[in-house]
Amino acid sequence: MANSWLTEEWLILKPYVVSLTLATLFILLLTTGCASQQDGPGQAGIIPQTMSPSAGVDSMTLVATDGNASLYKIGNISVIRVEGSYREMGRQYGRLVGTDIAKMYETIVASIGEPGFIIGLESEEQLVNFSMRQYSLYPQEYREIVEGMAESSGIPVAHIAVIDQVVPTFALYPQTELTPDRVQAILAGKVDPTPGNTSAIPDGHHCSSIIAWGDYTGGGPLVMGRNFDFGQAYRHFNPYRSVIVYNPTDGSVPTAVLGWPGTVGGIEMFNRAGLVMETDDNHVVTAPNNEVHIDRIPLTVLVLRLGMDSATIEQFDAAMKTARFGYPLLSNVATEEEGYTYEIGTRDVVRRGDDRYGLQVIANFPLAPYWDEPSDMTDLDTGLSISRRNNLIALAEKYKGAINATVMEAILDTRYADGGASFDTAPEGGSVTIYQFVYIPKTRMLYLKAPTYDDWTAVPLAPLFKNP
Repeated sequence: MANSWLTEEWLILKPYVVSLTLATLFILLLTTGCASQQDGPGQAGIIPQTMSPSAGVDSMTLVATDGNASLYKIGNISVIRVEGSYREMGRQYGRLVGTDIAKMYETIVASIGEPGFIIGLESEEQLVNFSMRQYSLYPQEYREIVEGMAESSGIPVAHIAVIDQVVPTFALYPQTELTPDRVQAILAGKVDPTPGNTSAIPDGHHCSSIIAWGDYTGGGPLVMGRNFDFGQAYRHFNPYRSVIVYNPTDGSVPTAVLGWPGTVGGIEMFNRAGLVMETDDNHVVTAPNNEVHIDRIPLTVLVLRLGMDSATIEQFDAAMKTARFGYPLLSNVATEEEGYTYEIGTRDVVRRGDDRYGLQVIANFPLAPYWDEPSDMTDLDTGLSISRRNNLIALAEKYKGAINATVMEAILDTRYADGGASFDTAPEGGSVTIYQFVYIPKTRMLYLKAPTYDDWTAVPLAPLFKNP
């Protein structure tokens, strides 16, 4: 049965006959060449050039401009900087990287059915259907970005929604062929979720993060590190890795997110005020906070909104306590001076410190007594969260007093088998480390890496944010 939100306007490139799979279970997460608006759909003019050192981003190659928007390349990473109203930013975005948005969408579609992609998804139609259901919940300003992007690039709104939701959909896509017992076994890492595959079980590792400051950095600036662990198929997207920097002119705080061409929001954000947020799976939190809700603002745009609405940690904290997340998460958050951990259920949110001031470490298991977690939970029950967190703490203690960006990179690069928390390989269908970041809020300096694909790459965000 076709859905009312799928109109011909959204389906410019391909006809779809979409059916919605009903479900009751949910599984895991979480250049100086210019083009004017009259240029129509497509890619902006491309004139390779290196930006002047006085601009502060001399390590980036300027690939194209579109009015006051720019596309840079640094190593394998595209940096998309847009500025204006939300519709204007979307139009700029679409003209700058329209061709890459189309390629990214086709790469996603080609991944359907592969081990380590969205479990239970069988067709492009199902993917479009579910993504458009989530898109119908976007706040209007972010719909303006999407529709501006579609208008200038000729890419259907539905395709952009698929790209923006490709990470949350992994966690939220409804399953109809799994019993509750099997779901719990998959989440605990006790069975292989790949249909027809009886190989060794993929461990349930799904992201980790560490923040160090004070005594741990020897008085140097605060530094955050993060491993994003996800299904192996998401490595197909490595050639399209992007940093998207929004500079809205409505008074909102300029904010950057990580993703791919077509990404609107993100599961991390970095804003001009020096706030940084990352999110991790927290499905083992106790009921009813582990309930999943697909009728709430989708995670990617919620994270972007938190960045754009928060110039201080007090504003951010109030927004976190007010927000209603649709999936249970853990989140490390930092200012220039201090780090915090938010343990997020779908009903309640708790902000906690750590028992070592100057260090906040999370994997995928909540620690606050508020949740009343069972005392007999094993490391396997938590998807190796206990051992991964302990490994990161041990490395932080080893380097205490000397942790900076370079040392944090080394900590993240330490594989689980060697006493760290990241993963190069896993059994077929299992979770691996897709990308990592290190960030220093004080200088707005971001370092990115995709293990097995490239090495650490520095991306200076400060000059990309519009001045107040």
